[in-house]
Amino acid sequence: MATKKAVNQFEELFKMAGKFVEQQKGAWDHNTWLEFVTDAQKKGLELNEEMKNTVGTAMDAMKTCYESLTATKGIENAVSDISDHIIKFIKKNKGVWDHAEWEALLKDMQKMGLELNEETMSYVGNVLETAKGLYSTATASGK
Repeated sequence: MATKKAVNQFEELFKMAGKFVEQQKGAWDHNTWLEFVTDAQKKGLELNEEMKNTVGTAMDAMKTCYESLTATKGIENAVSDISDHIIKFIKKNKGVWDHAEWEALLKDMQKMGLELNEETMSYVGNVLETAKGLYSTATASGK
């Protein structure tokens, strides 16, 4: 069972990742990545190698989503908004969902003003799956 601390770590790390992608406008180098890791650790987040790899994969998925949303109004907050929706969705469903719940998530995102075409929905799906991986990694340790 996932502890509150582990779920909170997932939430904080995923939010930080979304904000990072937006602040960097979808482009960063290795030194900037290392600064992100240091900032996360300064906030008390435990990042072993598996967590670093998982959050890195999530950020790459967010980057692709960010790039696909550049034509969307309010892009500066789109990834954070998507991240917030995904965090709530994963916590509510404890990392497990069906297709109908996925479609409901997409509808909720569209209600907030995101223009999601088939390509963008695919990218959001990738962000969701990487978030699920991060949630699983964060909660697997039971901390």
